[in-house]
Amino acid sequence: MQRRDVIVGVGIGVGLGFALQRLFAQSARNRSVSTASRVLTPVPPLRGKVQPQTGEKRRVAILGGSFNPITHAHLSLVAQVAHARLVDEVWITPCGPRPDKPNMTTTPLHRLVMCHLAVEDYFDSTFPVKVCDYEIGLPRAKGTWSLMEHFVNTYHDIEFYFVVGDDLIDQMPSWDDPECSDPLAAGVMLMKKHNILVAHRPGYASKATLPPNFTRITPPFPEAQAVAADLSSTEVRRRIELAVANKYSNPYFFVEGLVPRSVLEFIIRYNLFTN
Repeated sequence: MQRRDVIVGVGIGVGLGFALQRLFAQSARNRSVSTASRVLTPVPPLRGKVQPQTGEKRRVAILGGSFNPITHAHLSLVAQVAHARLVDEVWITPCGPRPDKPNMTTTPLHRLVMCHLAVEDYFDSTFPVKVCDYEIGLPRAKGTWSLMEHFVNTYHDIEFYFVVGDDLIDQMPSWDDPECSDPLAAGVMLMKKHNILVAHRPGYASKATLPPNFTRITPPFPEAQAVAADLSSTEVRRRIELAVANKYSNPYFFVEGLVPRSVLEFIIRYNLFTN
């Protein structure tokens, strides 16, 4: 397999440059990121052909998740959201540390860097997608309610939308959030207050009716078809783990084509998902 060195700051962007510098400075035994050292992602001017009308708010879709690792399915979803022209930009937002998932050993910073690499590998520089590092330096991941509240209360000139799959709509009322005024009702409050974009997931029936603040992501043209990919990060990790358990000399062979090339090379370089 041909290896490419990651060149800091060349074609990757300032945010990734800082992230890589911080990553390389960390020791193998201590990969924590303090809140004080966190570099927040700036909000650059909107690029591309999709522009809000004068006086209107920019519309930004938040695609949250662990992205452990980010896959072609995630990137396909980003493209679908942008193609639907329902928003002006998509922010991929990897979550912070998950104490509730002790088996998730990949650091938030590793996951952030993989997201940056995937975007640079997958999309043209004018495509309306960014990677947001808001959660990376936090002590734990934000709940969806508090995450959306943060964005809405921080960026008053932006109208935010949260992206969910068909398979999650029925689960949303049970979502909790310790930072919510009513932690056990956080999911219900989220569904009532915030804008939700609904993506079709293969194998799940789409609901006939949705609340008025829910919008289904549809193809950009009536003649076009929806493009759905059913590939989870769990499957990528499982394949690597099974290949290691079966003593294959190259366990990463079985995830070729499932993640962007640069992401796979990063996984190999830092020996991720083999333990």
